[in-house]
Amino acid sequence: AINPLDTNVLWLGSASGGIWKSTSAGRGANAWQRVETGFPVLGVSSIALDPSNPNIVYAGTGEVYNVENSAPNVAIRVTRGTYGIGILKSTDGGATWKKLEGGLPGGEVGRIGIDVSPANPDYVYAVVEAGDKKGGIYRSTDRGASWTKMSDTYTSGNYYQEMNCDPKNMNRIFITDTYY
Repeated sequence: AINPLDTNVLWLGSASGGIWKSTSAGRGANAWQRVETGFPVLGVSSIALDPSNPNIVYAGTGEVYNVENSAPNVAIRVTRGTYGIGILKSTDGGATWKKLEGGLPGGEVGRIGIDVSPANPDYVYAVVEAGDKKGGIYRSTDRGASWTKMSDTYTSGNYYQEMNCDPKNMNRIFITDTYY
């Protein structure tokens, strides 16, 4: 994720290395610093910055693959990837973090999207695979304090993993799925 107000500030999530931040546009031998969240999370699949306040950072955790060979809450690398705990949020540029609850299940987060329109600045969207068919597309209208499930992700072996919001029309959400 790139800070829209300062393009030297970059955020990176990795499959097994957590969150990283650069304040030098990724240039230099010591360009990247690991960001500690205080949570036992290594897999970070999505990072989104609030466009009106880039100090508000959302980090989706976990990595979805091969879920048909595992059980919920089982973190066996060869069968599940990295199990996630949902979405983490920082309001101070990554210095401190909290886990979002409010109806959002823990699990792997494929993507986080933030409404960039002036009409809905508090809307945040997420694709979550949580097992036990709790996964789905979720929407928050209060910057992550509470969540409403908009759609299931599991139908006939398909899991939604990616989502992109149309920045010109947030009523249009593009979703991709994976068949297992």
